[in-house]
Order: sequence, then structure tokens, then C-alpha cells
Amino acid sequence: MKVSVLIPVYNAEKTIESCLTSVLNQTLKDIEIVVVNDGSSDETRFILDVIAKANHQVKVIHNINKGVSSSRNCLVENAYGEYLLFLDADDWIDKSTCELLYLHASNYNLDIVVSDYYRERLNKPIEYCSDLEGYSDVFSQNKYLLGVFSGDGIVAVWNKLFRRSLFEEVFFPCELDFGEDLATLPRIITKSTRVGKLDKAFVHYVECNSSITHTKLSLKVHQIFDAIDILLEYFSDSSRTSFYRDKIIRYRATHVCHLIFLTPYYQDDNYNKAFYKVLELLKESKSLELFGYSKIQKILVYWLYAIPFEWNLKFTINLIQKVKKIALFKMQL
Repeated sequence: MKVSVLIPVYNAEKTIESCLTSVLNQTLKDIEIVVVNDGSSDETRFILDVIAKANHQVKVIHNINKGVSSSRNCLVENAYGEYLLFLDADDWIDKSTCELLYLHASNYNLDIVVSDYYRERLNKPIEYCSDLEGYSDVFSQNKYLLGVFSGDGIVAVWNKLFRRSLFEEVFFPCELDFGEDLATLPRIITKSTRVGKLDKAFVHYVECNSSITHTKLSLKVHQIFDAIDILLEYFSDSSRTSFYRDKIIRYRATHVCHLIFLTPYYQDDNYNKAFYKVLELLKESKSLELFGYSKIQKILVYWLYAIPFEWNLKFTINLIQKVKKIALFKMQL
């Protein structure tokens, strides 16, 4: 078996059929499709059973609800392909995805193949997005890790092909429902030897902008800090250079600032708790590398960086909320 396509599913009755259809239509036929239904309460189970009955390549595992990390671990455990391709249930892939990614991996003897992707949003034109733009066909794990921690690469598993053996000692952290890719991808990279980039988009990453989705994320967004703590602990091992640990600390100083500029839907106690955490981390940081921020965002971050921890906190939170409301208003124009 050349490729296992792994799909965690939870209440995806509206999207799972189109997702699976895109995988079943792959030009590479030597593939298997493994789906874990994470205790869905809608019609997802019925749809999956119908599709699996009609297509021998599809293997469905029904579990009680344990979260996406547990589902992905279960998927890896039940996969037999030489390479693994993760796919979310609301996304879909072009028909040549498995064939071209596998061909690139085979030709260059790669452990990981990184690809670009399409971003699809409601009432917006489809956007071509690059991951590791400008990187060569083949590069080392060291270069890839530096690229991730410097912001060159997106921290997601769904636009990459992985050699299955990389996951023999690495698992997605089941305690996380948000930021699990961040906690896992760098650890996977350390197991690799050869990484490659294919300058072509395959995955159609579909963003849902509903208020319900944002509310759910608001409840979990603080877990991004837990994900970074997992990395700090992993790279503190004596067998790994402290060089990466320093990069993670600097990466954290910038990355957690994204919380400040999340959508204006985040106006609740969860946001405020996470905001306190941002202030703590900013105070611990000795440097800031604010890649990808606008001028006004940089000003706001440096304002937070400079003020005393408790001083003007309420004023600052209100200021951030007003800026986010303005941003949302402009997005809706």
C-alpha cells in the first residue's frame, strides 16, 4: 500500500461525502482511506457506513467522542500505507494529489513532502497559499525546523505527506483539541532525514466563518500555550540541542501575540484568561520577531510589551477589542 489517507470526522454530515469523493477519485489507485468517526451525533455515521459498503478502499472506525488528537492517533495505528496523508472532513483534494506527492517522495527518497494549498472562504475568491515559499526540492530537518520556528512554514499536518515510520514514537497529544498540530509537527520533523517541497497546491482548505465555530475555538484557544510548552519540554531533552529551544521561546513570543488579533467573536472570559497569559509570556520574552504584522499591530504589541503587567490592563483589553471590531467591520464591507 503506497498511501493511507487519514480522515478524522466529527459531525460532518454536510461535507464528508464530498471529502471522500475527492479521495476515491484519486489517480493513484494503490491507496487506502481510513476514517475515524469521533462519536458524531448527526448523520455522519450513516453516510460513512453507506460509502464504506460501496467502496472497499474505505475503512471506517466508529469511536466514542475523544477529540481530534485521539482520532488521529487511532488513524495512524490502523494505517498500513508507506506514506500517510492527513485530511480534514470539511476539506477536499485534487485528483492527482496522492500520485504526485508519492512520486515526489519516491523520486527523492523523502520522509516528508510539503505542498502548497488552496484557501476557500465563503463569498471570497479561492486563494493560492504557499508553504515554505522559496525552499528547494530537498532540504534537511534542521532547515525545516528553522523554517517552522521563523514563520516560513505553516504548522499543519493536512498539506503534507509523511513516511509512516515517523510516527512510531510520536503521538498527537490527546489533552489538546487546539494547537495539536503545533505540538506534533516539530517532533515529527526531528524524526526525519530528508524533507522536500513540491510547489503545487493540492488540498482545498475550507474555512468556516460561522459564529458557532468561532465560539468553539474561543473555548480552546488558550491550549496554544500548552502546545508550545510540550515543545519546550521535548526540546529540553539533553539529546537535543538547546538551539531549538531558544528558537521556540522566540517563536512563542511572536506566535502568542496572534491571540490579540483573533476575530472579534472572542469577547468572553476565555479570551480574557488567554490575554493574561499573553501578557505573562510577553514579559518573559527578551525579544520579539513580529513577522507578518501590520504597523498598527506592532504598535499594540509593543505597547503590551512595555507597560507594567497590571497597569492599564482593562484599558488595553478594551482598546484591543475596539481595534478588532474595526477590523471585522472592514472585513464585512
